Amino acid sequence: MTSFAVDTDLLAELVRRMAACGTRLEEVAADVDARMTRVHAVWRGVAAGEQADAHRRWAAGARQTHEALAALRAVATTADENYRAAAHANVRMWAQ
Repeated sequence: MTSFAVDTDLLAELVRRMAACGTRLEEVAADVDARMTRVHAVWRGVAAGEQADAHRRWAAGARQTHEALAALRAVATTADENYRAAAHANVRMWAQ
């Protein structure tokens, strides 16, 4: 039989850190978007167009990263809840 252990406190901390990372990613993306809006209000030409295209690709990647992090956080949250519930059920069962 294979055994394993889960540190639920560490898992909960990981979930908190992923949430903080997601918040920071949102802040950085908003800051970069605001800066690009200001830059493109005065910058024209081929280089400006190329930079705008690069920014659109970067923004799409940032959104994908944020979505993937949110999905991972949801999975980790569910795992944490399930491990804690299983441990609680085992303690109740053994206490009988």
